Amino acid sequence: TFAIKERMVIRQITFGGNKKYDTKTLTEQLKFERGDYLDKLTAKAGAERLTEFYKKKGYPYAKVSFDDSGIERGYLHYIIEEGSLVKIKKVRFKGNASIKSKELKKVIKSKPKDFGVFQNYFKQSGIDDDLAKIQQAYDRRGYLDTKVTAETTFTKNKKGVEVLFTIEEGKQYDVAKIELVGN
Repeated sequence: TFAIKERMVIRQITFGGNKKYDTKTLTEQLKFERGDYLDKLTAKAGAERLTEFYKKKGYPYAKVSFDDSGIERGYLHYIIEEGSLVKIKKVRFKGNASIKSKELKKVIKSKPKDFGVFQNYFKQSGIDDDLAKIQQAYDRRGYLDTKVTAETTFTKNKKGVEVLFTIEEGKQYDVAKIELVGN
């Protein structure tokens, strides 16, 4: 005797709670679609991809879960809690002896906006880009061993964040002599 277990195929994918992004945009993030095989691992992987998508778009408190009651019939429903965008309230620097904070603020994009309608919202990818830009600013001045890290502190109401860039400058190198040998 053989026991044959049929694999379920995705018949329908739905979303609930999504206000910022439409069904088409969210479905594209899943990396699977109607007609593909469906199981709880696939559904869970989709929830993780959607959560990561929201976090990259500036929603650090986004949570995505799924209703597994319809999986055996091919129905997958994701429940999305987007949370709110988080404004960058303050940016500070620590350990920057050779480059003033005012100069470093010109290098980065993650900073509070002083005036106007446009706010600057927290995105982890933006902080990561800023770490590289600060590193480059130090490299240009001969600080090749510099280490830069960022620490974020969210406000109690979860609508603001303070970013602290910690810098270990290390030793400054000077070019004493450049010598070209050969043709």
